[in-house]
Amino acid sequence: LAQRLAAEIGTVPGLDGIVPVAHTEGATAHRPNNETEVLRTLAGFICHPNVAAVVAIDEGTEAINNHALAAFMARHGYPLADVPHRFLSAGRAPGQMLRLVRRYVVDSLPQATATPRSRLPLAGLRLALQCGGSDAFSGVSGNPLAARLARELIRHGGTAIQAETDEIVGAEAYMLERVRDQATAERLLAVIERFRERLAWHGATVEANPSEGNRLRGLYNIVLKSLGAAAKKAPDVRLDAVIDYAEPVSTPGFVFMDSPGNDLESVAGQVAAGANMIVFVTGNGSVTNFPFVPTLKIVTTTERYQLLSREMDINAGAFLDGTPMDALVSRSFEKLVRTAFGAQTLGERAGHAQVSIWRNWHYSGPPATGSDACSVPPPAGIPIDIAPRAAPLPVPPRLPGWRRPDGTATLERLGLIMPVSLCAGQVARLAARHLESRELGSRTDIERFVALPHTEGCGFAGERLHRQLLALYQLHATHPAVATALFLEHGCEKTPNDIVRSHLAASGLDPDSFGWASIQLDGGIEAVLAKIERWFATHLPPGTGEWQRTVIPLTDLHLGIISPDTIAPSTEPNPGRGPALGEIVHAFLARERAVFIPHGDPLWTDAGFLDALSSRPLRNSSRTPTLALAQAPARPGLHIVDTEATTLAENIAALVAAGAQAIVVPAEGGLIPGHPLVPVIGLPGAPRGAQALLDSLADRLQSSRTDPSVEAPAPVFQIPRGRDGIST
Repeated sequence: LAQRLAAEIGTVPGLDGIVPVAHTEGATAHRPNNETEVLRTLAGFICHPNVAAVVAIDEGTEAINNHALAAFMARHGYPLADVPHRFLSAGRAPGQMLRLVRRYVVDSLPQATATPRSRLPLAGLRLALQCGGSDAFSGVSGNPLAARLARELIRHGGTAIQAETDEIVGAEAYMLERVRDQATAERLLAVIERFRERLAWHGATVEANPSEGNRLRGLYNIVLKSLGAAAKKAPDVRLDAVIDYAEPVSTPGFVFMDSPGNDLESVAGQVAAGANMIVFVTGNGSVTNFPFVPTLKIVTTTERYQLLSREMDINAGAFLDGTPMDALVSRSFEKLVRTAFGAQTLGERAGHAQVSIWRNWHYSGPPATGSDACSVPPPAGIPIDIAPRAAPLPVPPRLPGWRRPDGTATLERLGLIMPVSLCAGQVARLAARHLESRELGSRTDIERFVALPHTEGCGFAGERLHRQLLALYQLHATHPAVATALFLEHGCEKTPNDIVRSHLAASGLDPDSFGWASIQLDGGIEAVLAKIERWFATHLPPGTGEWQRTVIPLTDLHLGIISPDTIAPSTEPNPGRGPALGEIVHAFLARERAVFIPHGDPLWTDAGFLDALSSRPLRNSSRTPTLALAQAPARPGLHIVDTEATTLAENIAALVAAGAQAIVVPAEGGLIPGHPLVPVIGLPGAPRGAQALLDSLADRLQSSRTDPSVEAPAPVFQIPRGRDGIST
């Protein structure tokens, strides 16, 4: 919506742009553990001084919806009435939503642009102090420079906000050398203890914080990392306040905000607290940006600055090369002031941004004994045993598609850019668009280039989640629809390319059959886009190779079925639809294909579905999961997937990872997310027979690919965190 709207409206005097702030949180049916954090963040975004007008879009049925947000803002005194705003629900086609949003935006432009840019006191600046991709020099050059900038701003009456609670563990004494009062000191220690306790509920400790990039570059434990991170507070600066995540800052000075060490989750909280500029210190060369707050990037060494000169704003490595710190502070502060007055940072010119709010955590207290998910072995991957009824099967419709060299049928032939972390996601999306614009696919019979941006791979804890991420990356790169795939790293994540390569090799795959690119090591965004284009151009054979264009029976595909109320099962499953779906399952099983259904799907309590599925009763023990999240089946058949998902989009992603090539959502309405790799088809309407449902599915599959007037669901890719994953 934001892209189409920005293109339609164009440049508006007094308005810097129209930006989307998409995020993953609050879409569950039940109140999440991070409810307060999410509501504070969204409220802070809406009332942020950089925001001229807001359209808040929900689905309407989720736990954190517009009604809950408006009530929270009223209850806590957020000045919503001062902001031109509109709350909308997205249960409409994208074209209709675009028209509604466009009408509101056009109507709000006079009020949104009424305030001209003018000179204001520096006391109005609130600086978010961040670091990411830290190295051994972060605490020597980059963070001390950021600290001096913060001190200078505070001297002018401004505010600096430091965050990342687990990244001051081991540096508590330094942080409290100068503190406002005993209550503030005790508050900081209590926040740290609360963070430790929450990690412990999930079987993690703060030692899980350092990434592979940190360790490679000298920060091999949390104490070393914290001593460098704490240097963002100058020794002579007083700690004035400690606030909760996204809590509005009420006083100037130096403030510490509780947050995970995950850079982007932390930044979102700082912005919601009121930060209107971000100073981001990086050793490796993080290229992340925020949609409506400028980010000044400080890199710690001259060597890395030269490698990434189109991404980094300030070279703190000049201090290591002999430039006096006072001189470096002086010219850096001038750049900070120019940025505050409207000069664009390099990140703003690059035109990409990422948002991630502090992600939900599974446990709200110590888990029950024996609930450790890590200790439970995965299922064997064997489908459930059913006894098919002796009934004629529906005739499978036929669709244009492909046969892979091994005979596997697929609807499309795709090129995949698989980002291995949140910070690589937006660049992966830029790469896919770049390849499409270069029409590389038309020369190689690649129908689409696809990226799968997601929120994982960076600041998280959980050994099981780590293993699942690697398996999910592999399963998507080897999905039947993917002709060739390239892995893209940011360069400082917990699942970098080297770790992925080792995982692929251990799984019996040849890592050299995939492409590999690094935003940081390859020299920044422009350079890595060029490298990605070269790789695909040289590793895609002209023509179809051994793939064959053909017409395939619909039932030659692996199918996923998910009910729209899987997350919050209905007490009364849809009567009449179950028997037809049961017959459709048999049509696919008869072709020796796999059908995947989530473990919590209401179909497993639908008597009509179960009766059509098997001529003998299915015991409850027969309905235990046959596949874990990120597990491929040992053989085709009917599989029950323990998706560990909390949203419909996460459930869909889990089924596609298992091997589903099309997803059916027997929906009566509401918003259905799409998936970048495979078609997601809603089947509304009154209950019909199996043949009619199968024909309708084929018609919708075909029209979604060939009819421009058919608006497909917006593609969403989100990896489930599971039961023990947690932000660090």
